[in-house]
Amino acid sequence: MNTTNESSLRNSKIFVAGHRGLAGSAILRRLDREGCSQIVTRTHVELDLVDQKAVMSFFAEERPDYVFLAAAKVGGIVANSTHPAEFIQQNLAIQTNVIQAAYEVGVKRLLFLGSSCIYPRDCPQPIREDYMLTGPLEPTNRAYAVAKIAGIEMCWAFNRQYGCLPTCMVPTTATIYKLPMFYRHCCERCTRQSWRMSRKCRYGVQVLLDGSSSIPTTWQMPASFL
Repeated sequence: MNTTNESSLRNSKIFVAGHRGLAGSAILRRLDREGCSQIVTRTHVELDLVDQKAVMSFFAEERPDYVFLAAAKVGGIVANSTHPAEFIQQNLAIQTNVIQAAYEVGVKRLLFLGSSCIYPRDCPQPIREDYMLTGPLEPTNRAYAVAKIAGIEMCWAFNRQYGCLPTCMVPTTATIYKLPMFYRHCCERCTRQSWRMSRKCRYGVQVLLDGSSSIPTTWQMPASFL
């Protein structure tokens, strides 16, 4: 970030929704390193983002300048397959409530995090932004993907109709899906080699699992955000 952007953030109130998740916690750490002292967070118990009235009351009271919308109902293949109604309903509610409330209290910028599952299942590689909605989605998490697509469309609609500036970005999930494979590889090496190598392998897994992998820790503030 340049000096102007850093100064703007440090002197602003910032709400990080979903600060306990992988992406949200990485954003929180980055903001903390940048010297931002007015960071607002709420746990799910303190603020249920599905509750429209509670969200509106929170925004009216706190009136943040910037919002990072990293909160979402997430889960694996089994959860997505067995509870699709919950995934689409809760994620649509979270997005709608936060974006609408942010607009109504005059938030300067909102960053909405999408997901790589918004792209077609058989999407050409490397994926380009304009590939969205060009083919069938992965069936196992279609409800979640449709909710995320709706969030992106909502940001676009608010931009077009109201002139406000919600921004969307899609953090890749490649590292997350590679973790099991990496963990298995390390374990196999640990069984074949010395205790010294075992310690190195386990440390390598820990480095990734504790949130310090390359994606979250090297996350950069989008230039268009400020």
